[in-house]
Amino acid sequence: MSPKKFNPTALFQACQTVFNKTRNQCIKPAKELDLEQEVALLSQFFSVNEPELYVLVYYIYKSLNDDTVYLDKLIEHFGNDLAQLPAMNQAIYSLIKKKRLQERPKSHSGRMDAFVSAVIHPRTIEGLLKGSKQALKTKPVKNFIELLDAIEEQVQQRSSGTISGDALHAEVDSLLITNKHFKELRWMDQFNLSTTEKIVLLMLGVEYLQNNDMSNLPNIIGNAALTKQEALFFQNCLLTGDSPLLLNELIELENKQFMQCDYGFIAPKTYEQFFHEGNLVKKKMFHSRVCNLIENEKVELEPLFYNEPIAKQIATLANAMQEPNYEHLRNRIKGSNKGFTLLFHGSPGTGKTALVKQLALQTRRHILMADTASIRNMYVGESEKNIRKIFKEYEAAKKHFDLHPILLFNEADALIGKRINVNSSVDQMNNSMQNILLQYLEDFEGIFIATTNLPASLDDAFNRRFLYKVEFKNPDKEVRLKMLQHHYPQMSIPFLEQLNEQYELTGAQLMNINKKIMVEQLLQPHIQLYDLLPKFCEEELSTLSKHKPTPIGFLSKAS
Repeated sequence: MSPKKFNPTALFQACQTVFNKTRNQCIKPAKELDLEQEVALLSQFFSVNEPELYVLVYYIYKSLNDDTVYLDKLIEHFGNDLAQLPAMNQAIYSLIKKKRLQERPKSHSGRMDAFVSAVIHPRTIEGLLKGSKQALKTKPVKNFIELLDAIEEQVQQRSSGTISGDALHAEVDSLLITNKHFKELRWMDQFNLSTTEKIVLLMLGVEYLQNNDMSNLPNIIGNAALTKQEALFFQNCLLTGDSPLLLNELIELENKQFMQCDYGFIAPKTYEQFFHEGNLVKKKMFHSRVCNLIENEKVELEPLFYNEPIAKQIATLANAMQEPNYEHLRNRIKGSNKGFTLLFHGSPGTGKTALVKQLALQTRRHILMADTASIRNMYVGESEKNIRKIFKEYEAAKKHFDLHPILLFNEADALIGKRINVNSSVDQMNNSMQNILLQYLEDFEGIFIATTNLPASLDDAFNRRFLYKVEFKNPDKEVRLKMLQHHYPQMSIPFLEQLNEQYELTGAQLMNINKKIMVEQLLQPHIQLYDLLPKFCEEELSTLSKHKPTPIGFLSKAS
């Protein structure tokens, strides 16, 4: 018997009604709040009782508005009655246990430690959007490698402070139980490891998959342990040799020094169990440490609209980047600089980054996107090292992938701008970074694309390094109408022409408008697009000082 499907729109509308009718009200039975129908629907979907549901709906609303839940605001929503605090706290604990919420780390700002802090569980929102109770549960993964990926994702959330150690352990335990049939996990069970020990061992496996033969143990232990005290105890056991991971020869330490064990790796027998032939086949992946790897298979095909002169240049570039043509061009170019270097410059929102992704999709190339903001480092010499790491990683990617990937420096204004006279150590660092980048581009072999909104500040030396320079201008009247017709084919041409005359929108602004329309229509299915579109066009072109952003919650009227 297939699981019952729920209507997502009905669920969101019920959440909206519950949120509105519980505002400024004490927690009461559904009958007293005229919420019997909505509470029955949502309680069945989420498997929660009435107080838990009221609190959960509040968290859902705040999550959709990208707001943090604070104790004083929660109390204020439910009628400013402090007597309800124990019931609310108990509801939050229960929702965490049911995996509708995730516990956050304890605050160090002086807030009440007795009150549990939580965030909405991602599966709660996923389940609502799909109308699926099944989506609320921990999903089985296909193989052990996917399990490692799932556990790494949870550890990263713990590292960023999004979830607490308890939440991490709950998620990992759930993943291990759901996938307990994997032979790798059955092998681990014989050692009776704690959850922290399992996470450390599995994360060392993740590090191995990412071609990191030596892993920073204090970092891994700090993320895996429930508390700082447990982390210190764990490290002490490694130093004394009393850790089950060492006693069972599951991991090895590198150069253990006095009161210190900074690096470790999986032992041979763990390697044999984790990375047997079947898993090594699945292991064929490239892990990027300093860049963001965007795989071409994950880029969604989308039509892009440009003015005629730009469109012709783009067609030339796309043709040149096709593998047979690209290799032919590289072989014809003499000298050491066989790089295909491009500069995309122009107004924000005109499709520079979007084009890079579409070129990657068309030519079946992956993208290594460098985070130009994170290249800078306060410590002397580190920023220059980061530049070198990026190009070293690109060279490794060229060897790993069948086709040369694209190295993208997005919003590279600070890196390729005019060099300045040295008046401080910061100026010296900027010039040093630029000199290193210039040297790498001089000898570059591959595909390099930089985007910038400030072409006027481009240093002359960089200007000479770019083979092609494409200027992205705001779409003209004819192109804007094509974009409107593509996004809103159901609307009349005269209406779109009038809209086009009144609002000069870019592609990025239309994407923002579409997101707002999607939310409004999900919550108010009968609302007319003819009413929404002019309103959102006006908002998109309004300056921030004149326009208060529309909430992304249930309805813009809700507060």
